[in-house]
This record gives sequence, structure tokens and C-alpha cells, in this order.
Amino acid sequence: MTRGPKNQIWSRADYDASPYLDSIITSFDPKRNNRAARLINGTHNYLASLITDQLRDNGIPFAAISGETFTLTIRFASEVPEEA
Repeated sequence: MTRGPKNQIWSRADYDASPYLDSIITSFDPKRNNRAARLINGTHNYLASLITDQLRDNGIPFAAISGETFTLTIRFASEVPEEA
């Protein structure tokens, strides 16, 4: 008999940047581009682990978050926004 893992969820990291910022990121030399990709993937893994650890610690099946998303936005500004 084959059994699957009791608690399993797949996650994927994506980023979306403004066209100007995306052109800067894609112009990185290969070494810097690789470092940026590792940072995005490492951050993704760390956050996903924090969330799934919390579910596991509270006995909640991972399927409870199937289809849910987490979005992180970094906004660069020349001045401190009023709401900060």
C-alpha cells in the first residue's frame, strides 16, 4: 500500500516589478542575478516554513491554506510617506 505524506503543501515564489525596476533587475550581471534569485527563493522558503510550522503546531492540516496567497510589496520612495 502506498501512502502519501499526511501534511503536504506546495508553494511557489513569484515576483512582479514595475517595468523600470524589472529592467534594472534583468540587467544584473549573472552573478548578481543569481544572488537575487537565491534571496527571493530563500525568503520564500523561510516564510512558507514559518506558516506551515504554525499550522503543524496547532494541528491544522496544510490543505487549509490551499489556494491562499501571500504578497509582499516593496515600494521605493524619495520621501517618507505620511502614513508611515
